[in-house]
Amino acid sequence: MKKFTRIVAIIAAMMMLAGIASAADYTATIAFADADWSNQDWATAVSVTGDGTYTITTTGGIAEETPTSEGAVVFCIDITGVTTDLLAAHGLTNDDITADTGAGKAAGFNDAFGIVVTVDSIKVDGTEVAVDNSKVLVGDLEDKGNLRIEIYNEYGDTKNTGAAADLDALVFSTDMEITFTIKGLDTALTGVKYDASADTTTDDTATETPSTDEQPATGDATNIVVLAVVAVIALAGVVVSKKRA
Repeated sequence: MKKFTRIVAIIAAMMMLAGIASAADYTATIAFADADWSNQDWATAVSVTGDGTYTITTTGGIAEETPTSEGAVVFCIDITGVTTDLLAAHGLTNDDITADTGAGKAAGFNDAFGIVVTVDSIKVDGTEVAVDNSKVLVGDLEDKGNLRIEIYNEYGDTKNTGAAADLDALVFSTDMEITFTIKGLDTALTGVKYDASADTTTDDTATETPSTDEQPATGDATNIVVLAVVAVIALAGVVVSKKRA
């Protein structure tokens, strides 16, 4: 009985450690500069642990001499390292998804991984600004292994195709809150392209902000299945040994 208890304890510890080691852990950082570069923020960030809804609240780096932020020349969110991991999971290289334009890079990213990212809302000093998600570019737009959500970039394709939000409405003296949702990242990180049309998740579930406790970790499903098989084999061995004894 003591041997049986010891084996169960070891298996439980292995499963816990495997879950911790495989958990998705990325940082989403805002890249923002207002119309005349007087207010900027390149540091405010939130942790991204997989599929879910996240919110970044920035003061826009409002300077004392210019206490109101107006407009934007750069307005993006970068999630560091996501594309690097996705390429590895799918056995691809950056050449397989890259293109000459930001829109082309976004299309290549979508074709390879199927991940869906939506900007749910932008609020300036509590007032919501309309968002046109058809104009949001999502992908490794700078070929740096990251996932960029481009709402507007004076130096990107959105300068020509149009901003995903009314730049004239981006006026705030306190803060700006950006909420976005990611779907399919957990699936894509396992090497399987996400199929949004097959997603049966309800809107209510999809818009819940994930916590560390609730969020499924990258690769957990695979690891748990493998470890469960190992556990069954180990326990079967114990039972057989006892019967032989």
